[in-house]
Amino acid sequence: MNNVSLLLTGICILPHYFTNWILLFSIINWYFNFPESTLSTVFILINLGFVGGMYITYVFPSTIYVPELDLVMYGLILQILDVFTHQIPFIYMSYYIFSQKRKINIDFTYAIIFGLIYTWFYNPLVMYQFELPDLIKIIILTVFLTYFITYFQKIEKVISSDYYTIQYGQYTIST
Repeated sequence: MNNVSLLLTGICILPHYFTNWILLFSIINWYFNFPESTLSTVFILINLGFVGGMYITYVFPSTIYVPELDLVMYGLILQILDVFTHQIPFIYMSYYIFSQKRKINIDFTYAIIFGLIYTWFYNPLVMYQFELPDLIKIIILTVFLTYFITYFQKIEKVISSDYYTIQYGQYTIST
C-alpha cells in the first residue's frame, strides 16, 4: 500500500474530523488540477484547520477522543499529530502561495459552503467538545489570519517588483 492510499484510507476511516475533509479536498484539488479559483478555498480551509488545530491542541480541550479506536489523544501525541495534520500543511500552503507570486482573491463563499456541509453531517461542538464561543473565536482568528497572510503577499509582490513608483502629492518618482 503506497503512502497516498494509506493517507486516503486514514482520511476515509475517520471522516468526522474536519481536518480529514480539508486534507481530502486539498489532495483532490491538486490531483485533478482544479481551477485557480479553488486555491482560495483550499487556503482558507487550511488556515481554518491550522487555527482550529492549534486551539484544540494548546488551548481547549487539549484532548481528542477517537471512538472508533477507543483512544484519547493528549499531550505529546496530540502535539505531534497537530504538527503533521495542521502545521505542516499550513506552512506548505503559505510557502506555495508566496512562491507562486500570484494574487489570491480571497472568497469565503466556497469555504462557508464546505463548512456548512460538514456541519450538516457532524456537529463540531460535539465532535471537538467545545462551546459556540470557542467555534466563533476559531472562525474569527481564521479570517484575520487569512487576510494577514494575503496582505503580506501583496506587500512582498510590491517589494520584489522590478521598478518602484513613489507618489507624494503632485510629485511622482519612478525607478
